Amino acid sequence: MIRRTALRFLPAITMAVFLLAFTARAQVKPAVQRIVVPPDWVAAHLHDPSLVLLEIGEKSDYDRGHIPGARFLEFDKVSTPEGSGLDLELPPVDELVKVFQDVGVTDQSKVVVYFGKEWVTAAARVYLTLDYLGLRGRAFYLDGGLPAWRRAGHELSTETPHFSRGTLTAHPRSDV
Repeated sequence: MIRRTALRFLPAITMAVFLLAFTARAQVKPAVQRIVVPPDWVAAHLHDPSLVLLEIGEKSDYDRGHIPGARFLEFDKVSTPEGSGLDLELPPVDELVKVFQDVGVTDQSKVVVYFGKEWVTAAARVYLTLDYLGLRGRAFYLDGGLPAWRRAGHELSTETPHFSRGTLTAHPRSDV
């Protein structure tokens, strides 16, 4: 008699276990974080006062035309000077913080890094440096860089923006 009663409730018990397992899995699943942003996303956020656009590449290319409001960042500033360590080794955290403060990055900034022309890996390195400093969730990479910005029909600027030096607190991430 007990066996028949248990069998009668088996579908309901199975469904309850399935729902509990699915709910628990959904809660554990990490949220997807946006890292790469399209040109139209950048265009829609151009007037956001917390947005800092950093072009990585050649200064002469930047001077010929860049995304309005973008600041130029020399790639060498996020690498140890030649002869001072390993090639492409990160400088000490306090030096990196100064580099990003000098281009106006603050604790409230949303930073979009992009390459001007064919500097994909250098721009990616700058993004990863920001991630290492603790800006995950506030650092982004422009999909396709300046060439994609142009293809999307967005305007360029030759004006060098005026900005204040930032105040940035580093939270170095040993897992990066």
